[in-house]
Amino acid sequence: MKKLNKNKFSSWKEYYYEYQRTLALSYYIPFLLNNNIELDDKDILEIGCGNGGFISAFGKYSDKCVGFDLKTLEWENNNVKYYKLNVFDENLTDKIESKFDVIILRDVIEHLDNKLMDQLINQISLLSKPDTVMMITFPPFYSPFGLHQQVLLNSLLRFVPYLSLIPRELMRVLVDGESNDKENVKELLSLYDSKKTISMFYNLINNKGYNVLKEKFFHIRPSHEIRYGLRSIESKLIWHIPIVRELLITGTVFLINKKKTKF
Repeated sequence: MKKLNKNKFSSWKEYYYEYQRTLALSYYIPFLLNNNIELDDKDILEIGCGNGGFISAFGKYSDKCVGFDLKTLEWENNNVKYYKLNVFDENLTDKIESKFDVIILRDVIEHLDNKLMDQLINQISLLSKPDTVMMITFPPFYSPFGLHQQVLLNSLLRFVPYLSLIPRELMRVLVDGESNDKENVKELLSLYDSKKTISMFYNLINNKGYNVLKEKFFHIRPSHEIRYGLRSIESKLIWHIPIVRELLITGTVFLINKKKTKF
């Protein structure tokens, strides 16, 4: 994958849409296909679809793609349906009538309070078929940029790794002067309420009765190829080592499905 040149785009929205779309076409769709996940004419959902570029790439395979997010955005014209919607909406199944073969949460769960994770999985189950496959990615909280400090666009702190090791109250003091980045500071501090770790994720899916079909771990994520021009590096050994992996793995990819009930 080649780095996208931001200067070739007229706006950040246009750039980020194309970044998401390129990431899906160049890495994640081949990843799904290589693991025998069928996409042709399937019902495909992305929860937390952001600018919509990622799910738009799946429109190449199916006219039954859906993306929803909390934001109100002007979506690109394509064959994907977009909704402004909260996954925790009590009337979720009235607003999204389909059930889906593939459900995607790409870098979403790290933004959710851990108290909501059980409810999230329960809501997703309402949108799932018996053989639904979920693809979930997230950066572990204690990884070099697990605090998402890159959102601090006006601060040199965005270049400093392992800020997640700093206690929340001290971090609050450090970012207190970032008046131009209030929303991003709020987002950054909220990650202390989730602190998603690899071990925590394993416990969650085990407790909720899911199988791991495929898992990958990266020291440099595929997205970094497109955004920063860095070659992705998959972990072959470190991901097996608890605690150490939380510090040295910058990104994860999980394919999971519900365990079959035995009678």
